[in-house]
Amino acid sequence: SNPVRVVLSDNASLITNGELRDLSVGGFSARMKLDDIEYSVGDVVPKCMLHMPADKKIFCSAEIRQIDPAEGNRLPRIGARFVDMGKADLKQIEKFVAEVDRELVRRFRQ
Repeated sequence: SNPVRVVLSDNASLITNGELRDLSVGGFSARMKLDDIEYSVGDVVPKCMLHMPADKKIFCSAEIRQIDPAEGNRLPRIGARFVDMGKADLKQIEKFVAEVDRELVRRFRQ
């Protein structure tokens, strides 16, 4: 219910923002505002920041694996895998994914 914000930036300070739609320890899918930057599958974005709950931030690089263009009112989506992620950040993602899974199971059982 609380969206996780994603910020992608290249080394020239170009920035695009988005919102996570899916997250795993290997990568993410996000709705992105891609008006200013054109990515291609295979591009490595050197700066990726995820604004996690409790004001925690995860920093890494991300390789673009999929691009779904905008359709109608739907924003474009990207799929990316994490590159150069530290062990502490990986553990934080594992914990977050487990918490979300537990919450979904709890809601399903009600």
